[in-house]
Amino acid sequence: GYNIERSGGGRIDYGLTNNEMENILGIVRSHATLQDLATQILAQCLMINRPLRDTLWSEGFVNLREEIPETVRKQVVDPQSYPRTLSNVIALRDSPEKNPIKDILTGGHRLFGVESYEKMTVRREGNTDMIRIAWTTTDPAVCRNAITQLTSLVVERYRGIKEGQSSNVLEFFEKATREAAAVLNGKEDEVLHFMVSNKIINYYEQTRFIAAKKEDLD
Repeated sequence: GYNIERSGGGRIDYGLTNNEMENILGIVRSHATLQDLATQILAQCLMINRPLRDTLWSEGFVNLREEIPETVRKQVVDPQSYPRTLSNVIALRDSPEKNPIKDILTGGHRLFGVESYEKMTVRREGNTDMIRIAWTTTDPAVCRNAITQLTSLVVERYRGIKEGQSSNVLEFFEKATREAAAVLNGKEDEVLHFMVSNKIINYYEQTRFIAAKKEDLD
């Protein structure tokens, strides 16, 4: 929670702290966050070829194979790349056309439907800076992975917001510095051009020399 304006011994602003906690809770509960979470979990489960205790148990694996035809799975899954598989799942999820991936994610599927993830219980523990997230579903592995990945997703999004605020300030000063440097360079070029045009090597020495010669002439 540190920022560039905060000092080590400053007074704690409880109003600001409460607002920040509400911001975090808002990110956790947002539809966009939960939609991305459901998409990530589905992509991981599509990549496995057999039930795995840390990804998807037997019942969920069998049901998923029945709900998504093998032709669609081959079209979506890249066995060598989870990011590519996730990108393919997102493309079908956001497609205007009806497809099994979209039906699962946007419907009430108990393991991968956004509506199921929206039933997560998210609350702040009293006035502390701790948040409790609870969810009940039929597959232990999916349940655990969803909570773990939701935590990472929220931290990443919250950090992105804060870094974005700081970067906007830094970009302003960097732009101002570049503009000032451009003006300064322009002025220096004008002075250099003036000195070259008038054959001035050292202004102060030449002025002193000219004054002495004038005095000799007088």
